[in-house]
Amino acid sequence: MVNSMLRMVMVIALLLGNFTLAPVSSWQIRSGELKFKVETKLNKPIDEKLAGKMGSIADFGNLSGEFDIKFKTEADLKKLEMQCDMLLSNNIDEPVNLSCWGKFDFTDKNIPKTLFIFKHPNDDKYNFINIQFPSVNKSMTALGMFTQVLNADMINSINSSISDSLEGSYFNLEENDGIISAVMDEDMLKKVIKQIVLSMSEYIFPYFGVNMMTYNNPSVIGSSDGPTSVYVSNSVVHREIKLTTKDEINAQFEAAISEFFAKFDTVKLFSDNALDLNITLDDKELPKNINYAVNINTNLYDLIKAFDGYIGEGLSKENSGIDGTITFDYVFDKINEDVLIEYPNLTGENAIEIMPGNSMPDIDISAVNIVLKDELKQLKNTPFIKDNIVYIPIREALNLQGVANENIIWDDGTVTVKNHNYDIVLKVDSDELKVGEYMLKTGTTAILQGDTTYIPETMLGGLGIGGITNAFFDEEDNIIGCVVSVYNYIPRNRHNVRFSIQSDIDPIWEKYIYNASDMAGAKIDVVQMPTEQYLEQTNLIIASGDPSVMIGRYSDEFIDKMIEMNAIYPAIKVDDRYSIIIPKVINNTDVVFKVIESFIEMVNIYE
Repeated sequence: MVNSMLRMVMVIALLLGNFTLAPVSSWQIRSGELKFKVETKLNKPIDEKLAGKMGSIADFGNLSGEFDIKFKTEADLKKLEMQCDMLLSNNIDEPVNLSCWGKFDFTDKNIPKTLFIFKHPNDDKYNFINIQFPSVNKSMTALGMFTQVLNADMINSINSSISDSLEGSYFNLEENDGIISAVMDEDMLKKVIKQIVLSMSEYIFPYFGVNMMTYNNPSVIGSSDGPTSVYVSNSVVHREIKLTTKDEINAQFEAAISEFFAKFDTVKLFSDNALDLNITLDDKELPKNINYAVNINTNLYDLIKAFDGYIGEGLSKENSGIDGTITFDYVFDKINEDVLIEYPNLTGENAIEIMPGNSMPDIDISAVNIVLKDELKQLKNTPFIKDNIVYIPIREALNLQGVANENIIWDDGTVTVKNHNYDIVLKVDSDELKVGEYMLKTGTTAILQGDTTYIPETMLGGLGIGGITNAFFDEEDNIIGCVVSVYNYIPRNRHNVRFSIQSDIDPIWEKYIYNASDMAGAKIDVVQMPTEQYLEQTNLIIASGDPSVMIGRYSDEFIDKMIEMNAIYPAIKVDDRYSIIIPKVINNTDVVFKVIESFIEMVNIYE
């Protein structure tokens, strides 16, 4: 009994609120009502300098959430129904009320059926997501991706893995008159966190590896440690980064997780009593009340340093201590009794569908499906899967997105795709894709079937055709089908410029860039890139030959390496922190430099 309870508690504690599936899987709870409350508090005030750096996050000590939940499942846990009323509050904003309802069917892992309804008290209409057929997960949304893998098998696997990993470990555990108390130290809590991540990875890798191979522009993945990520030269992407199959990408994930936890183990995160737990059982030895606290005692400076992050000016070890507690309280009622869940009656007048068109009944999970603008397209030359690799007929795919035949040139095994700014060249039986002046080595080769050239999934992004937005698998996790979403082709005007900026840049700079573009007569777009992935994203943009100006924090070493490889023009300093990088693929630099010159003038004048 104790082993089963610990199994459940750890999953709840670490997943922080997986309050429906996890209890079900551990105490044989099939239905019930649950009141759940989570609160945070600071045991010591945060230093004023640190609070200034953290902004709204510094209000960590005044957060709370209350959830009133009804749920019921089937015996195999493949189906779940739930209703939840929640109240989220802090000391700054108005409390947030939200009601939601859900029906989830994971019987078929390739087609997880989802009905999710939610409504704020001030909303005039219900909002809902209704996926009852294979779903096209546009833009790789978190919902689209994780509904493919979040199922009872995964939850049970995580529970079992944690239970096995804890076997033989020491706990300060006491049981007295139906009340169980336990204490977990930092080492053990970290061990459980690691086991959760590793267990989830076993399920996520098969989906994530295939989907992410071709999402976004280039099929290039590396570390985030600067120029060693992707070396671009005039002939080839540096051999240290070899991008090929799903298995190799999965191996990179595994290596990344190992690297993360190697750093994770070196920094202090919790108090000596990292987890304090109390469970009260009813006369059937089912949970009546669970209360536990996660005690945080860490130093933000040490944490950032351990993960090689950027340490802001004025941040030091002396002023970066954080001492706080997150408490969780669960009260169960009507366990395994008949629970009534009342769903709202949705009509065209009172409800809005949030993701229309994503659920497509005509999708064949055992085939390669081509989708453009929410429509399933049939190609004359059928796409196919061989050795877990998806192959697409290049000319038809390019035609479908709007590229004319005269811009697709075949010459004795060489295919050239003409673009306004650069050409893209590939060869049959080669895994190299030349984008402008630069070469991507994609790991899988283009092939000739009859008189039709087929490209592998790894070339989709580099060609700008689109990407795999769904992958379907058999029981052995072999890919049996997928959805390839084809993007519209928009010819680039030579005066069109995109600026990719680091997300922590002063927001007013974006306005300056637009003003500067108006002065130069250029049409530009500004895209924000995550700060923690900025070096990696910069490398990807350069490697793919994407004509995008980039503003971010770059070391002299990084810039010198890019210049040495003839990948960029000399960088331009904005101030002592940020530099502007212009890839050599941008041919019309006159317009670009005019925009940058005006932009820097505004920064100097107004700041």
